[in-house]
Amino acid sequence: MQKPLFSDNTRYAAIGDSITHNGWYLPYVDLYCLTRFPSQKTDIFNCGINGDTADGATRRHAWDIAPHQPTVASVMFGMNDVGRELYENRKSGDDVKKERLVRIANYERNLRELVCVLQRAKTRVMVILPTIFDDTAQSNSPHYPGLDKALGAYAARAKQVADEMSCTTIDFHGPMQKLTLEQQARDPAFSLIEPDRTHPTMQGQFFMAYLFLKTLGAPAEIAKVSIDREGKVRQSTNCQITHIKKRRKGLTFRYSANALPFPLKPIEQWTDASTTWLPFANDLNREFFQITDLPTGIYQLTIDKQPIRTYTAAELHAGINLAVENNTPQAHQSHAVWKVYAKRQALVFKLRTIACVERAAFAPDHPRPTTVKKIEPLLAAYLKREVGTPWEKAIAEEVAAYRKFKGDETEMRVSVDSMLENIRALTLPEPREVTLNLVAAL
Repeated sequence: MQKPLFSDNTRYAAIGDSITHNGWYLPYVDLYCLTRFPSQKTDIFNCGINGDTADGATRRHAWDIAPHQPTVASVMFGMNDVGRELYENRKSGDDVKKERLVRIANYERNLRELVCVLQRAKTRVMVILPTIFDDTAQSNSPHYPGLDKALGAYAARAKQVADEMSCTTIDFHGPMQKLTLEQQARDPAFSLIEPDRTHPTMQGQFFMAYLFLKTLGAPAEIAKVSIDREGKVRQSTNCQITHIKKRRKGLTFRYSANALPFPLKPIEQWTDASTTWLPFANDLNREFFQITDLPTGIYQLTIDKQPIRTYTAAELHAGINLAVENNTPQAHQSHAVWKVYAKRQALVFKLRTIACVERAAFAPDHPRPTTVKKIEPLLAAYLKREVGTPWEKAIAEEVAAYRKFKGDETEMRVSVDSMLENIRALTLPEPREVTLNLVAAL
């Protein structure tokens, strides 16, 4: 058995701003855990809030985070703490410099306090260094010179807090910045960030998930199989090989893996997960099959009577990665997991919008649970406060969504829980009948 990222019955809360609230890095991590460790129970909760800061997370801990009873939490802030308005239009002057220093000092203090609150609640904390502000991509979007450099300083402060408070550090900023500059040297329009230069693209979110998993030591192998031409098992990692039969032109055996491949095919339209600069398949998604010393020729691989593709004896001797084949039965099973998971995630995003509006519209000590009718005056006041701001339209859309979804909140929470149980049932791997048959001698 492989060592999982988290211990059994872990309750993991990902605390952050809009990059977590609306982001997919967390669902991708969740999908990896579900498919790679299907017998383990790990509950992952999105605790991101649009526009939030380290201080805001501390103030909402009691009603939005603590009820999940997290045993593990990650915190990622900086993008709103930094004060982007202090960098627009090449602002300068002593007052601006002073305010920038105040902001970073407040960030460090607030981050320490948030970690303290979590640790006092017996929660193990991971500090995620903030993502980049891409001010170098060739784009018509407004520039904020010096903002990403400032975020680099915030990342350094966060690393210092993590070290001093015995927290795991996960660095998004450094690797994202390095990759961005490398790729922009070839393609000036390349970016891991949306045109707003702030929010990661789906490709950027997938890279963040990759960094998260690599930092925590996620295993690359789904399973590893090595069999010689006589049918002798040389290696079987995270799987069982039984019922081996040597045939005149090949082999048959039963393959029972302990995990499923990550569902790459359904998300490639968003992430370009096969891109050369992101070695996800090699580093985190290897279903390694090796059949050694076969007579020279071309062999048909069939799984559960379904033809997969042909390989040469040399390819099989070197070993193949079945996880990159999208037509295997185990890949189809993984794709079925994705379909249910994506529907569940849509509900999670709606629930986070409800929390987001309630955090902004009324004080933390407002009685909960509540209803739209009870807080309608507070919603109206909230909308009035934001008239004329750059985010007036976005907030109006969030409030409209809140009014639409709030009445279904309880039902959505029940659905989120029940769908997770369905997903866990779908992730249990099934034994596969594998046949390798010579179809052309060379």
